Amino acid sequence: MLTAHAPAGYAVSKLAVWMRWIPESCASPRTVIGVGVVAALLPDLDMIYFLTIDQRQHLHHSYWTHIPLFWVAVCCGAGAACFFLRRRHMIPLVVLAGVNLLLHCFLDTIVAGILWHKPFSHRYTVFAEVPNAYPYTALNFILHWTFALEVLIWLAAVTMFAWEKRTHKRRAIQIPQAPFSDPQSCQ
Repeated sequence: MLTAHAPAGYAVSKLAVWMRWIPESCASPRTVIGVGVVAALLPDLDMIYFLTIDQRQHLHHSYWTHIPLFWVAVCCGAGAACFFLRRRHMIPLVVLAGVNLLLHCFLDTIVAGILWHKPFSHRYTVFAEVPNAYPYTALNFILHWTFALEVLIWLAAVTMFAWEKRTHKRRAIQIPQAPFSDPQSCQ
């Protein structure tokens, strides 16, 4: 995927808000969406190293930021830390971050390949091969049929955003805002 990681993270996080998987008294919807989008983009931080220091010598999906088992371990550690530090209300945010991190890896698996079995195997898992038909690499991905999935993810995220803005505006006019719930109820 080229551009769909942030909208996919937004859509999953917005769904978590709508389904009330994370209580609003423990984390605001804006925080939930922020955590989800950042987590969905986090594995691509290796692009800085890939483009500057590594000089494109290795596929950036071979770096540790694209190893799903690494993110599972990080999220398990963060969840355990939240549990033992008595910040249990943050565990749903850690789970949401983990879901979005693994969603990033899954979306990259569609056309780019991910080392899902590492450290047990160094074999890339990829669903569809993109032929190298054009000299500009991005054009190969944009003109491939899998780019339609990227467009659908964007459409879903934009639709969710627009629907939320429309219904929120209507709600703000018709229903008065409820007072804030007790912040101590989460701890």
